[in-house]
Amino acid sequence: MRSEWGGFKRFPQRQHPSTIKGIIIHDGLDRLARACGGLGMPTIGSSLFREAVAVSGFFAFFPAAVEEWNRRLRAHPRHGPKYTLRVNPGDLANLAIRQFREQYHPKDGAPGTHARKGASTPLEPMKLQEMLMRRSLLSEVALEHPSLPFTGKVDRIQLSACAVEIVDFKSGAPKPDHKTQLERYAMLWWRNTGVVPAHGVAQYLDTRISWPLAEADLVRTEAALAREIESAAGFLGAHPAAPKVGQSCRFCPVRARCTEGWAHVDTGTVSDGNLDLEVKVVSEPGSAGFLAKSRTGRDVAVVHNAAIRSLLPAVRPGDVIRVVGGRGMQDSKELEIKAWTEVYLVNIAN
Repeated sequence: MRSEWGGFKRFPQRQHPSTIKGIIIHDGLDRLARACGGLGMPTIGSSLFREAVAVSGFFAFFPAAVEEWNRRLRAHPRHGPKYTLRVNPGDLANLAIRQFREQYHPKDGAPGTHARKGASTPLEPMKLQEMLMRRSLLSEVALEHPSLPFTGKVDRIQLSACAVEIVDFKSGAPKPDHKTQLERYAMLWWRNTGVVPAHGVAQYLDTRISWPLAEADLVRTEAALAREIESAAGFLGAHPAAPKVGQSCRFCPVRARCTEGWAHVDTGTVSDGNLDLEVKVVSEPGSAGFLAKSRTGRDVAVVHNAAIRSLLPAVRPGDVIRVVGGRGMQDSKELEIKAWTEVYLVNIAN
C-alpha cells in the first residue's frame, strides 16, 4: 500500500461511499475532540467551547473534506466506474454533532487548564523540559527518537503534582493499541529529556483511562519497537513482498493483486452483501451484463446498469476478472457491479 504506483506516492486506495462518509465524520469528531482536550474539556456552549469549535475549524472542515474526497475519486486511476459523493456536508456535520453530544463529558475547562502549542518540529531536548516547567501544559509536541527512525506528535504533555503526564485524545472507543501508543510517546519524552513520565492517559469523549509508567516499562517498549522496526525493514527489503495471509486480507485494498490473499477472501459462491468474486466470462457481454462461472464452477449472472458498462474494462468470453466490492444476491445468484465496484482483468482469453 505504501509503494509508488505510477505517478502516485502510494497505492491509490478507493473506498466505499459509506466508508468515506464515516471517515469524514470521524475526522471531524477527532478535530473537535482534540481542540476541546487542549482547552480543558469545556462545557458545550461556553466561551472556551466556542473557541475549540473555532480553533478546530469544525464546520468548515466538512465541505472541504467532501470536495477533497471527490477530487480524489474523479482522479482515481483504478479499474471500475467513477463516482463522486452525493452528500450534503451539513448532514455529515449534524451526524458528527449528534455523536459528540452523546459521548462528550465536559470537565468545565477552568482558566489555566488549556495547553499552549509546542513546536511542530522536534526541539532540543533540554528546551522541551524547560518549556514544560515554565508553561505546565504543552500541546501537539513533535518528538523524535535520537537513534531509531521513529517520530511522534503528542497531543498534550502536562504537569500533574509535579509529575509528567502524556495525554492523547481519542474520539472513538478504547483499544489495546492506545496503551502501546502512549507508552511509545512516553519513551520518546524520556529519551529526549531524561525524565520518565508518571502516567500515560487516553482521554476519550466519555471517559479517561490512565496507566502508570516506570523506566523499566519504557526500556521494554523501546526494545520491542526496535525489533518491530528491524522486522519491517526486512519485509520492505523483500521483492516481491511476502504475503501475510489472514483475516485482515478481506479488508486489504490490494487483495485483487495478491494471489494468496485473494484465495483467502474469495469463497467462489455468491452471498448476500458486499462480495469479492473471481469469475470467468461465459457469454458475450451485453448492456446489462453477462453470464460467468466462479472459480468453483458455479453459474453467476454479472449485472450492471447501462451507464456503468462503458466505464468497465472490455471483456469477452474466456476472460477472467476479479470483482472487488460487488453486491451479491444469493437467491438469484447475481453479482451486481455498483458505482464503487472495482473490476480487474486477470487473464485474457487466447
